[in-house]
Amino acid sequence: MLEVGYWLGKQSDPDKTRTHFRSGYLPKAGKGDDNTTGKKQAHEMRGVLLTILCYCLLQVHYKELSDKIGGDVLAKFVHIFEQTILMEDWLGKEQFSMEEVENAKKYFPLYSNKYVETIQRKEGKGSKLAKIHFLHHFLDNIINFGRADNVFGGIGEHNMKPNVKDPARRTRYQDDQEFNILFKQYEKHLLHAGEIELEIRSALEETDVNPVNDGEHYTRLGSRIKFKVVEGEVTLKSNEDWQGCVTKDTFTSFLSGFGDVQGILYTEHNLDNAKYHGNPFNGWQDWCVMAINNKILPCHLLMYLHLLESPSTPIITKYGTVSMPGHYVLIHSVAENVFQDVPTSRLYKTKYPDFLVDKNVRLIRGWGKETDLNHLSTAEIKKKKMNPKPILSLVPIESIRNPIYGLADKSNKDIPYSYIFMPPKKMWPDVFAKMMKDKVGKKKK
Repeated sequence: MLEVGYWLGKQSDPDKTRTHFRSGYLPKAGKGDDNTTGKKQAHEMRGVLLTILCYCLLQVHYKELSDKIGGDVLAKFVHIFEQTILMEDWLGKEQFSMEEVENAKKYFPLYSNKYVETIQRKEGKGSKLAKIHFLHHFLDNIINFGRADNVFGGIGEHNMKPNVKDPARRTRYQDDQEFNILFKQYEKHLLHAGEIELEIRSALEETDVNPVNDGEHYTRLGSRIKFKVVEGEVTLKSNEDWQGCVTKDTFTSFLSGFGDVQGILYTEHNLDNAKYHGNPFNGWQDWCVMAINNKILPCHLLMYLHLLESPSTPIITKYGTVSMPGHYVLIHSVAENVFQDVPTSRLYKTKYPDFLVDKNVRLIRGWGKETDLNHLSTAEIKKKKMNPKPILSLVPIESIRNPIYGLADKSNKDIPYSYIFMPPKKMWPDVFAKMMKDKVGKKKK
C-alpha cells in the first residue's frame, strides 16, 4: 500500500492530495493511539481513502480480498470509499446548480443508508452519530449561504488560527475588533501579493543567456542530455541507470531510425501550473490526455526531445511524422479514451463492455497501453511465449491537454502494460454530479 501511495503522489495534477504516508495507512491493533500506528488527521483522510481504493482495485489485491471477505462485501466497501472521496470534492465546488442540489437531497439519504449498512459500526451507539445526521443539513446550508468555503474555516479549523485568531490577538482586543481583524488580514494579503509581484519581476529581469532555454518560448527543464544520430549510429552521453518504462537500448533503437539529427533530451515540462515529468532515469513519467489526430488519448510521457535540426529522414510514428526541428515528447499511448463510456475497439481480441475496473466504481478506469501484439489474444501470446513490445510515438509538445492519474497494475497478467486511470481532481465533482443524477433517475423509475 505504501508503494501505491508513493506513485499516486508522483502525478502531475496540481490539485492532487497527499497520499504518501511513511507511518502507514491503517492503525495497528493493540498499539498506542498516535501517528506512528497510522492514525491520520482529518485533512489526510482523503488521501488515505484514495490510496486504499486504488490498492483494492489492483488485480492481485482485488482477487485476494475477494477471496478473504467475499466479492459482495468488497464491492460495498470500494463503493463507499469512492462515494466519500467524490462527495467531499463535490461539496467544495464553487458553484452549484439547483438541479444538482435537488438530486443531492434525494441521494444523500441513500449514501447514509449504504454507509451504515456497509460499515456496521459496533462501538458506542453504532452508527447513530450526529456526524452522519449533520450530512443531511449541508444542502440546506448551501441553499442559504452558498458554497461551503463561504463559511469554512478549513478542515480541523486549521485556517482559523492564521486568519482569525492570530489577527485578533494582534488587535489587543480593542474597540472595533472586527474591523481591526479584517484590516490585519488585508495587511497580510497585501504583503503576500507584493511578494508574488517581486518574484515575477525578478524572473522577467533575468538575463537572456540561459543554458536551459532554447532561445524561443520553451525551457528545457530537469536533466538535459545531448544526443546525436549519424547514419543510424546513436551517440548518447548518459551514464545514469534507466528505471523508467523504456530502456536505454529501446530508446537508442528508436533514435537510430531518425537519419542524421542532433538534439537534447530533457525530462520536465511546465504547462498551466502543472509540471509534467518524463524522466527515464528515476522512473517519474507522468500521464496526460493529448489531442492527437482529432482524438483525445491518454498518453504516458516518457521523455522530451528538442530536435535542433530537421532529421535527414522523416521520423514516421503511429501518431505522426516528424520532419522539422522543435520540441517533441516521446509517448506510449492507450488507443482508447478511457474516460468515455464504451470502448470502440477490442483489447487483445477481447471486447469489453466498458472501462470500469469494478462496476461499483466510476472514478477509476482500466486499460492497456498499445503494443505490437494487440491483434493476438493473451492466451496466444502466453502459448507462443511472445514478448509484447511497446508502440512508441513522437508528437509535438503542444498536444498536451490535461494531467490524469495513471498507476501501473503490474499484477495484471491478462493484459500487458495494464494501468488504472483517474481524471484530474478538478473533474471529480462532475463525476459525482452525474453519478447522483443517474442514481436518482433510476430510483424514480
